[in-house]
Amino acid sequence: MPRPKRFNFPTRYYDPVKEERELRTRKQESEQYSSEKRIKGELSKKWRKEDDRQRDKRNVQSTVIYILVAAILIYIIFFAKLF
Repeated sequence: MPRPKRFNFPTRYYDPVKEERELRTRKQESEQYSSEKRIKGELSKKWRKEDDRQRDKRNVQSTVIYILVAAILIYIIFFAKLF
């Protein structure tokens, strides 16, 4: 009886920080960035991080508001003697 074929698939790991770092080093090695381009790149990276922080803060605030509204509605429905 023939043996089944073996399946060999290497595992993969994706590290976005490492990939971004390697991309920057490859760009810097392949073409020498002028200081203006480098500064623009760093500023856009910082602005992107700040936008992400603000978006996360808004998401947390809206989640807290939804939970408070739900808690108030549950209290009114089950514990208030309005009906």
